[in-house]
Amino acid sequence: MITFPKADVIPFGEHGDKLGMTRYEILQMMHNNNGYFGDAMELFLTMLFGYIVAMYLAAPKLSRTQYTIANTVFLVPMANHVLFMYRAVTESSQWEIWNGRYGPEVASFFYENFPLWLNAVNFYLQFFILIGLPLLAVWFGWRIRKNPPQDRLNLP
Repeated sequence: MITFPKADVIPFGEHGDKLGMTRYEILQMMHNNNGYFGDAMELFLTMLFGYIVAMYLAAPKLSRTQYTIANTVFLVPMANHVLFMYRAVTESSQWEIWNGRYGPEVASFFYENFPLWLNAVNFYLQFFILIGLPLLAVWFGWRIRKNPPQDRLNLP
């Protein structure tokens, strides 16, 4: 007869047992939300650089009203997109809570692998990317509109 060693049973987090899901399904949902965030970040950068190219090519030819409409059409979806990314991360965290891994064991694992200075830099870099880059792109479009590029490069 084969005997197996006793396995440790990790309890579900608060209300995790009421979901009617296995631990694998909970981890799969967390993984899906992390994937949604990655896809959203790719689309965020695509929209950002698409706007920059469009402003470089078209901003000098736009009236003030057209420029305002273009910025609104850019900034409103970008704000919505940033909120979607925030929601994906918080939902992923909630699945992790229901899985039962939450609190000191997750934080200790994170802080052991990332020094405090890197964690702080990471936070400010993410804030700049999600909030600062769209605003910087609008400033770039404004500068291009006010000072259109020359027809040729002024190289020595």
